[in-house]
Amino acid sequence: MNYSEYISSIHQTLGIPADYAASRQMTLIPEATHLIQADMNSAGRPRCLTPTATRAWHELKAAAAAVAECDRLAARIERVENDLACARADLVAARNSSRRR
Repeated sequence: MNYSEYISSIHQTLGIPADYAASRQMTLIPEATHLIQADMNSAGRPRCLTPTATRAWHELKAAAAAVAECDRLAARIERVENDLACARADLVAARNSSRRR
């Protein structure tokens, strides 16, 4: 039994009409046969992808990590700027208070 026949048999078992995919302009894409471990998923199981997808996955993760680091740095800068603004406001308030005395 070839892959197309295998998928057709699954559809038949599940009661999916034989023309379901064709009527929706869906094409059958064969399963990948050569997979390598890209990393571990959140459940601790291997995440296996094609070699090309594995390279893209690692690039995506690296880019996401860089963005996350940029976001953390931006948040730190914002906190410092907010702290500085509060300190300046406190100084102004203290000066104004001491002038009233």
